[in-house]
Amino acid sequence: MYEERPAAAFALSLVGGVFVLLGAIVLLVVGLFVTGYFPFFFWGGGIVLLALGIVGIVLAILMIMGSIIAYNNPESRVIWGVLILIMSILSWFFAAAGLFIGFLLGLIGGILFLVWRPSIAPGVSVRVCLSCGHQYALSFPTCPYCGTHAPPPTYPPVQPAPAYPPAQPAQPAPPQPVQEQAPPPAQPGTSKVCPNCGQTLDASAKFCSGCGYTVG
Repeated sequence: MYEERPAAAFALSLVGGVFVLLGAIVLLVVGLFVTGYFPFFFWGGGIVLLALGIVGIVLAILMIMGSIIAYNNPESRVIWGVLILIMSILSWFFAAAGLFIGFLLGLIGGILFLVWRPSIAPGVSVRVCLSCGHQYALSFPTCPYCGTHAPPPTYPPVQPAPAYPPAQPAQPAPPQPVQEQAPPPAQPGTSKVCPNCGQTLDASAKFCSGCGYTVG
């Protein structure tokens, strides 16, 4: 279904059809009056008016129905717009021109049906008709310019995400060997050496801090 409809063309054509119907009824009434109340030599003219009025009523009904159909199915508006134009012109001969108002409104309404185009709002996705090349909204099931049914939209296949190898856990750094530092040389008068383990001790120490040996 269409989001927009040719409302102005519909209203003018509908009202024009009503006036054409009134003009046809006027001819029909005049034909009945002439046939019933005038001498025989006017009787033939009354029959002609009756016939014209009946045809005019048919034209008016077709105009009204055409305006309703074109409004509800905008893809058929071109056909009905042409028919409404033709019936508006024929109303000069069969419906007293719809009291001229019906002819004028039907003529304008038919033209508006032919030139009406649905507008496309900014940001709306559009498609290009493969038959006529016009652009129209993606939500329309048929082309509003030529009536061609639109194919269903196609979307590119979704590409699977590339598979990456699992991350390897970080390997701990190998322990660095602890380098033992040689004890600093003993300073005379300020330190002494444990005779049991060789630990350098303060000169005033009485026990070795490395092995507990009594040194003084």
